[in-house]
Amino acid sequence: MDRVVLDTDVSSLSLKRRLPSPVMTRLIGKQPCITFITLGELIQWAELRQWGRRNRDALGHWLDGVIVLPYTDDVARLWGQISAYAIRRGRPRPANDS
Repeated sequence: MDRVVLDTDVSSLSLKRRLPSPVMTRLIGKQPCITFITLGELIQWAELRQWGRRNRDALGHWLDGVIVLPYTDDVARLWGQISAYAIRRGRPRPANDS
């Protein structure tokens, strides 16, 4: 099965079952993955919004179906290279979108 990395916005919409049809269609048959950054942002959202048990359980169930990509030194170095390349091209990206 092919994997696809979801950003935080798509992950949030998926969790809420509000993905637009064209996006949902493109994800059929794919294994969703998220970065450790997205996991942190989802947890932060739940904490700041003081989610109750039902919503936290829903998040946990949703997370059971995705692969959380781990952090390694290689990932950090590659992020630094991609980020620098984007800046040199005049197209800097937000840190969590690189």
